[in-house]
This record gives sequence, C-alpha cells and structure tokens, in this order.
Amino acid sequence: MKTIFSKYSTNRRAEKATMTYFTEQDGKTLVRKLPATPAAKEHLEQLAKNYTALQQAVVPQVSVASCWWEGEALVFEKAEGITWLEKLLTVYESGGFEAALAEFKTFRDFLYSCMKTYEPYRFTPEGRETFGVIDLEGKKCMCPANVDLLPANVILDKKGGITIIDYEWVYPFPVPVEYIL
Repeated sequence: MKTIFSKYSTNRRAEKATMTYFTEQDGKTLVRKLPATPAAKEHLEQLAKNYTALQQAVVPQVSVASCWWEGEALVFEKAEGITWLEKLLTVYESGGFEAALAEFKTFRDFLYSCMKTYEPYRFTPEGRETFGVIDLEGKKCMCPANVDLLPANVILDKKGGITIIDYEWVYPFPVPVEYIL
C-alpha cells in the first residue's frame, strides 16, 4: 500500500478530529479515515451509519460511495469521474454564465429528485437547534439530510452514473433542500 496524499483534520473538536489518507492498493485508489483522537472513533462509526442511511434513501440511479472497516480505519473506494463542480466550471469556461446557470439548475433538480421520498418540514428539537426558530413550514425536505451534498461532493462518471462521495454531515431529521442548495 502506497500513500499518495494525507490530510489531517485535527483543528476540529476532539470528537470530530480525523486523519485521511489516499492510498494506492492493487491498482485502486482507496481513502482511509482514522480517528485522530480516541473520542473521534464514534464520529467514524456515525459516518458508516450515514452510508447505510443514505444508501437506503437515494433513488436507484444514484450511488453512495461504499465504505467498510479495516481495523480502526473506515475505508472508501475512490469514485471515478469528475465532480459536478468540475463540470460546472468546464461548462462556464466553454459556454459562459448562462450555460453554467443551466447546469446549476440541473444540479438543483438533482437535489430535488435524488431521494426516494421527501417530506414537508416538521419541527424537531434537533432542527430547532440547527436552524433556530424560523418559519420553515411546508418546505420540501430530505430526511436523512446530507447537508454537504454540494457539487464538489458528487461524482459524474463517463457512463452517466452519479455517486455521492461525502456523507460526513448527515442529519436524521428533515432539512429543507433550499438549505442544502
């Protein structure tokens, strides 16, 4: 196994501090996340639970990058393709603002269609802690909600496949799609 890149997220609270290694093994690029502190093990366990929740919640046309445990490391296979952000930038460079705006609207439509079900916002104590007291009644929500479902965290492959690659910040309560956008 050869390490090609590493990233330490140790400036977070101890329970969220992780070490990430991009490695090459048997011709595949793998991403390995390890707890940087003993308290961060629970954070990685939650990440694995997020994978399961999202995998069950997305439509069949959308994949969630798989993960598995190897000792203390949570391992992900690197998805092949380009990020939706890279596509947006390419479209902007070749077609200008209007073309990029149309592509962003395609991404927006993806957010409103990538889950099997959506629900109207309903008050939850966790939602209040996250959003405060604001009127969100009737807003279309994801639940579970990946609030880091940004163009940089969605891979588009050459065959038209779509893979969600980052699901560290998933909430088990309804979050308006507008908030994720």
